[in-house]
Amino acid sequence: MDRWLLGCSVQDLAPSLLSFVSKRALAHRTVHEALQDHRWVCDIGGGISAAIVEFLKLWDALVDFPLHSDQPDQHVWTPDASGVYSASSAYKRFFLGSTTFEPCKHIWRSAALQVLKAD
Repeated sequence: MDRWLLGCSVQDLAPSLLSFVSKRALAHRTVHEALQDHRWVCDIGGGISAAIVEFLKLWDALVDFPLHSDQPDQHVWTPDASGVYSASSAYKRFFLGSTTFEPCKHIWRSAALQVLKAD
């Protein structure tokens, strides 16, 4: 499900084809295991005729995909331009698309609160 292939996930590239892969293979198969001797092809079950175009596109993308065993996996936090996770970027992402309620500023600065503070 990660975006490791041409900046996309396999789900992005072949959503229909993914429905023919068992849940067990999706949950347990690593990229390295799947690419060894094209084992990912064996994970596809059923009649894939409806998804044959996606299969061929995925095959082309994976046929010569280089794996570098001497390099560790790299985690990239896409919501931030630097690619590094921060609580601030996660907080901003959490509220992405939400609306603000401007009158709340007046509620928190009401005269009633000031009177209570003076006492």
